[in-house]
Amino acid sequence: MIKVNLEIIPLCKCGCGEEVTRNKRSKKWNKYLLGHGRPCKGKKQSQELIDKRVLSRKGYKHSEETKRKISKGNKGKKLSEETKRKISKGSKGKILSEEHKLKLRNNFKGRKHTLESRQKMSEVQKGRITSEETKKKQSEAKKGIKNFYFGKHRTEETKRKISKSNKGKISIVKNYEILIKSVSPLKKCGCGCNVFTKWNKRKQQWSDYLNGHSRRNKAHSEETKKRLSIVRTGRPSNRKGEIMSQETRILISCTKLNLSRNEWKGFANAQSYCDAWKDKEYKEDIRKRDDCKCKNPDCNYISTNKVLDIHHIDYNRKNCAPDNLITLCRSCNTKANYKREYWQEYYQEKNQIHADS
Repeated sequence: MIKVNLEIIPLCKCGCGEEVTRNKRSKKWNKYLLGHGRPCKGKKQSQELIDKRVLSRKGYKHSEETKRKISKGNKGKKLSEETKRKISKGSKGKILSEEHKLKLRNNFKGRKHTLESRQKMSEVQKGRITSEETKKKQSEAKKGIKNFYFGKHRTEETKRKISKSNKGKISIVKNYEILIKSVSPLKKCGCGCNVFTKWNKRKQQWSDYLNGHSRRNKAHSEETKKRLSIVRTGRPSNRKGEIMSQETRILISCTKLNLSRNEWKGFANAQSYCDAWKDKEYKEDIRKRDDCKCKNPDCNYISTNKVLDIHHIDYNRKNCAPDNLITLCRSCNTKANYKREYWQEYYQEKNQIHADS
């Protein structure tokens, strides 16, 4: 014989019109659905009632099993922006006790973020700009006694361990710089000299110009010249009125010529030029002989209309023979004043090749 369950399922007493569930422990029908038993459902609780409930739960601790269940139930849940704002508002101004801080510290001790967690945190932080006010607050929060490491000192053993663990490691900044350098293509100087620029560590990118090349082949406008003149008028020079001693001048000359003090033979300006040097037509013939170009093959300004100078290869101003003269741009002529022995040999070979051809 089949038994038919004719028991009627009661409705929730809150008035929502939904059927209630059976209580497994008492084996009776519940009066309310879960969460519907509060008579003020849908209404805000008074602060007095909230305080009473908080006091009644004070000192209560969840069992480990309950904690695991709560943790499992909350996994994958995402808080709404409104909830986050409420939590943030409620947490503002709270001061944690030293006992609470210690518990939190011990709880997170030895924990390591997974690679997935790091990536998520990185994505969240991307594009965020910390305001100056926040930076000041962060700085103040870690000053003096507030700093967790205040008054503490590392032992020699700890220092040795840190040193040993860091050996061979590349710093994060260096690693990042290497990565950016490998991805970013090399950049040539914007002045047109076709030389690759250097890496700018502050901006983490290749520089647009080499040092001192940004104004090359550019002339100041008349308006700019007037402004610079007005700005500098009445401004005292850093070295104005300073007179160098004879010995200081000799040492500077020795440095430029790459000579020792004993090898120095006198100032270059003290030696007068030969009579042929005053003839402008003679100099122009030398320039035409060299095709009106700088004869240094490594020059960066061969193709540009730079000022061309006539250079004495053996540095003897009285020797104005055609085989001792060569056309150079102002930049290469200035360079030839350093390491004279090298440049003398170098330009003698170039002039000899030119004479043979």
